[in-house]
Amino acid sequence: MRKTLEVTIPDTATFDRDRKKRFLLTEMSSYHAEMWAMRALMGMGANGVSLPDGIMRLGMAGMVIVGLDGLMRISFETAEPLLREMMACVQYVQERGGPRDIDDAHGADIEEIATRLYLRDKVFELHTGFLVADAIREMLASAERKWSSESTPISPDPSA
Repeated sequence: MRKTLEVTIPDTATFDRDRKKRFLLTEMSSYHAEMWAMRALMGMGANGVSLPDGIMRLGMAGMVIVGLDGLMRISFETAEPLLREMMACVQYVQERGGPRDIDDAHGADIEEIATRLYLRDKVFELHTGFLVADAIREMLASAERKWSSESTPISPDPSA
């Protein structure tokens, strides 16, 4: 069963027109999440973003390491479909009638850019939160392998 997360927009000035609106976030299927992560990572690599060794085999866990910051460094042509797919995970929770897809055509569901960024961050968290520990373990193991292959043995103190 896919994970879901209900998000209420904080009551702050940053979210002025959207404060206290509710949204339902639903996890992508494993296939779509894998394809999304691979396209994002490949787009980053193709656009000159420096990626850690072995990141491609981590899929969505690799996105934890690179983060949304890496996604923001690729070309708009590459990023736009990925950003659109993130928002496809978001539904507006109406007072009556339950959740429905976001109405971007009229812009009434989300009126603040800050709200869109906040929701993207929450979608990213929904998809990667459970992978953080695994991604960190993999990154540390990779670094340890690299360090051990580059290290030189400590020689005895020549002054002794």
